[in-house]
Amino acid sequence: MAFEAGTYVWIPDAEEQALPCEVLTPFRAGEAGKVRDENGEDIDVTAEMSSKVVACDPEVLDAKIDNLIALNDLNENAILHNLRIRFKQDIIYTNVSSICISVNPFKLLPIYTPEIMDKYRENSRDLPPHVFKIADDSYRGMLAERQDQAVVISGESGAGKSEATKLMLQYITDIASRTGGTKQAASDDGAGSLEQQILQANPIMEAFGNAKTVRNNNSSRFGKLITIKFESNGGICGGSIINYLLEKSRVVFQAQGERNYHIFYQLCAGGKADAALQGAVQTTDPQDYKYLDQSGVIEIEGMNDEKEFNIVRRGFGTLGMHEESEVLPVLQIVAAVLHLGNIQFEVVQKAMEEDSSAVSNPAELDICAALLGIDSAELNKNLTSKNIGTRSVILVQYDVDKAKEARDALVKAVYGNLFQYIIDRINRSLAEGSTSDNPANIIGVLDIFGFESFETGNSFEQLCINFCNEKLQFHFNEHIFRLEQEVYAAEGVDVPRTDFKDNQPTLDLLEAKGEGIFPMTDEEINVPRGTDLTLLSKLQNKHGKHPQFSARAPAKAKVPDGANCFGVIHYAGVVYYNITNFLEKNKDQLPDDLKNMVQKSSTEFVANLIKDGEAPAEKTKVRSRGGGGKKSGSKTLGAQFKSSLNSLMTTLNAASPQFVRCMKPNKSKIGGVFEADMMIAQLRYSGLLEVCRIRKLGYPVRRDKTDYIRRYAVCCAGATELSAINASLSEQGILKEGQWAEGSSKMFMKNKQAQELEEAREGAIAGVLIKMQAMVRGAVFKYRYRRCIKTMADLKAAIVAREEDKLVASLDMFTELPHGGKHLAVYAEGKALLVRLTEERQLVTLLETSISARNKESLKSAVAAAAAMDPPFQHELLGTATELVARIEKEEEVIAGLKKAMAARDRGQLAELLAQATDMELDADEVRQGEALKTRLEEEEETIENIKSAIAARNITNLAAFLSKASEMGLSGPVFTEGTKLHAQLQAEQAAAKQLGEAVSQRDLDAINAAITKAESIGLAADTKEFVDAKALKATIENELAILAKVAAASAARDMAAIDAALAEAAGAGLSGMPEMDEANHVKEALAAEATAIAACVAAVAAGDMASLSAASAEASKLGLAGPEVQAVKAAIG
Repeated sequence: MAFEAGTYVWIPDAEEQALPCEVLTPFRAGEAGKVRDENGEDIDVTAEMSSKVVACDPEVLDAKIDNLIALNDLNENAILHNLRIRFKQDIIYTNVSSICISVNPFKLLPIYTPEIMDKYRENSRDLPPHVFKIADDSYRGMLAERQDQAVVISGESGAGKSEATKLMLQYITDIASRTGGTKQAASDDGAGSLEQQILQANPIMEAFGNAKTVRNNNSSRFGKLITIKFESNGGICGGSIINYLLEKSRVVFQAQGERNYHIFYQLCAGGKADAALQGAVQTTDPQDYKYLDQSGVIEIEGMNDEKEFNIVRRGFGTLGMHEESEVLPVLQIVAAVLHLGNIQFEVVQKAMEEDSSAVSNPAELDICAALLGIDSAELNKNLTSKNIGTRSVILVQYDVDKAKEARDALVKAVYGNLFQYIIDRINRSLAEGSTSDNPANIIGVLDIFGFESFETGNSFEQLCINFCNEKLQFHFNEHIFRLEQEVYAAEGVDVPRTDFKDNQPTLDLLEAKGEGIFPMTDEEINVPRGTDLTLLSKLQNKHGKHPQFSARAPAKAKVPDGANCFGVIHYAGVVYYNITNFLEKNKDQLPDDLKNMVQKSSTEFVANLIKDGEAPAEKTKVRSRGGGGKKSGSKTLGAQFKSSLNSLMTTLNAASPQFVRCMKPNKSKIGGVFEADMMIAQLRYSGLLEVCRIRKLGYPVRRDKTDYIRRYAVCCAGATELSAINASLSEQGILKEGQWAEGSSKMFMKNKQAQELEEAREGAIAGVLIKMQAMVRGAVFKYRYRRCIKTMADLKAAIVAREEDKLVASLDMFTELPHGGKHLAVYAEGKALLVRLTEERQLVTLLETSISARNKESLKSAVAAAAAMDPPFQHELLGTATELVARIEKEEEVIAGLKKAMAARDRGQLAELLAQATDMELDADEVRQGEALKTRLEEEEETIENIKSAIAARNITNLAAFLSKASEMGLSGPVFTEGTKLHAQLQAEQAAAKQLGEAVSQRDLDAINAAITKAESIGLAADTKEFVDAKALKATIENELAILAKVAAASAARDMAAIDAALAEAAGAGLSGMPEMDEANHVKEALAAEATAIAACVAAVAAGDMASLSAASAEASKLGLAGPEVQAVKAAIG
């Protein structure tokens, strides 16, 4: 094949698969040449390269092509390149006929604003592909066709399904509220409208059911069908949510680089910001919990857990959930899950038995028990042992591994049932707010887990998820391919057949009765001694030759633990599943001991979380190990999921479908990166390439002939038969050859043809409407003329009556007249009067408001405005306003005077002004302050006069009292100073007099002298009694002391005469009992005795009588006498 210069070719590229390039030098396939790529870079094409070169239509360079079936040359390279160049320009939505491809941009784009939403709501037909357009088509299709709608949002994890779902719901609730009105929830518990509840349910479900995976920071780990119910007018009347297969194993384990469910991290962050909540749930940092700290990831870039938690709590409120009885118990259970994960076990070694286990951190156990409202000892027992007895309790102790399994089983059951409660509670709120039990139609939005295949290994959960995706792919195939071709064949329309990849064999492999993988897994649970390995062996034997089954993982696949794996070749590729724990996960049972313990919780919310249920007869039952082959009433997880999927398929098949295929452009979740190999793989296994081809060849729009005739006969005047209508449309150039086909019961059209036909219909209807409008307008104008005459009469009457309401009504009617009636004199008169009446009304309102508010300036302004009106406005309120202004000004004058008088402390002026205020009955702070100051000034003057009186009277008691009062009042001045000085003087005199009195009472001459000196120094009056008494007593004491001195001197001289004289003087002074006097009397007696003894001696010597001599000598010795008389006696004795 030759490639001429200026033409375009596809050049193979290692990264982009193929690039469109312009040929610079001609060459043939297998020959060397030269081309230029889109970036202007020249490329030398080798002979080897040119053998792989194919021609390229230059239209692929146009990023404006937004529907892939519009490409003339439809091939992989063209489709991939169209998506690539649009993605590089941040155009992430592209259509394949009515199917919307959404490429995750991994960055924020300004394409979801309210303004953008308004554009699609007003006219989505002429706007480019968008998730809003799919939502709009569903909503309008439901109203136009009166048929239920289903929007299937699919794609692998990280492709943007959850975001597309939120945007879809946002648009539908918005347009429904505008069309049918907002429906307020019926409850009085503060719940929001139905639209708000539907939108706010989403962040709650994401918090409890979404998590970070290696592929997606907000991966839905469950599927959901959100059904919105509508009334016939398009308003929302209710809603419901069905959830599918929550990944409970994530609660207890996350792979490296992943996180647990968002709510755990949000609760930790929210607890830090709310001390009361943190105390109720007893949470700390995420790093403190085993269930959150095993993957190496705590935070997600761009996600604020505290902020998201606040959104969740607001969502609870919008749904009408009670904070204490519902929200707090939910959060406490979330916290209990975290604390359960922290319970550790230690080995208990036993000599005669197998080792058992015990809880090594009982404090953590107690926290869990308290949060769940169960007995701590009971929890301990059921985590470390199980009861195998039927009639009596027979406990078998767990080893450490079994204890951990029991703990994790409890956690998964509790969290799984909590999640189901959340879904049920949302549905209950939506049901309570429902305005109709019989909706006209519904729109279902399906957001379900994407196809999964992990390099680290896949288990039973991935098998269920991929089984679901197989079902959805089958639904997609049925709708797009199989049914499409069957309709063409049945209608006799010749359309080239397009082969597609039918996945029915894979579905048979998975679910065929008796021999499918799911039925065989259910059956193995009921087989005695059935194990995971026996199941693997049976699967390999049964399906070893099945084309969609791989018995073993090949070595080159490098599948972990490949010996225990089997493979299923899905529509998206082969996935190897590890058989380990398949049976246990399928059983999905909680041991009876743990279940009964939870059901006995003292907390009603927890006790009702896990309920006993009877399984319907058709359910696959789980055999109880050791139960003699008897089946229990619980349904296997696989059977439950299969039943849910069948119900989902029934819903989807009954609705008109819309498809949104979400695609992930790169594995690194980086904005602006487009990995061709990843994108082409998704295009292939999603069937979009085949869709392009079949929609390109076929006729995607079809209508019943009856509907076609009814709808388009308007375009052909007089034609009522189909053949005549088609002939007319063809003659008009509306129907184009090759763009339509007639079937046996339907008319088939390509999208562009259908659009052109609709435009022609709208034009034809517009022509008919114009004729009808002409007739109607004639009648309307006649009617208006009669109304004009009446309107002018009504206006004249309103002018005479000066009634504003009638004026407004009459003037409003003038808008129907030519030029709005503004050229008529009566209109000008009415308008002027209306302005005058409006001004008068506003003025009266101003007067009333100003009088009520006593606003002087407003009053003066109103009075002035009334006077300025022409003619001046007269009203009884004007007199009131004028009087009130004068009154206010007088009040202001009095208040100003009071302020001045108070500043000057002028009592006389205050009294005069206060009298005026009393006469005016003026109530103001200044009046009260003036009265208080006047009273104060009067008290001050009275106090000063009292101090003066006390000074004059030298009354220290009164003076002290009045000075104290003056001090309390803060008074000062000459009188106060004089009084203070006098008070000090009087206090000193009192003290001196007291000192004199005390000295006198003590008869202490030194004290008397000191007191007299003190009294003299302070100027105590000489005639003061104490002063006089002290001086007199001083003279008396000094005289007494002189007399006593004489007595003492006489006694010392042993002079009898002097002694007698001194004693006589002392007696005359009234002295007695003084020591000096006693001594004097004693000396006097001694002198008398000595005289008698000397006389005796003289007498004895004279007598010569020895006895007398001896007696006289003895008496003289006794008295200590000596002298001649005594010596004479001694000589006489001899």
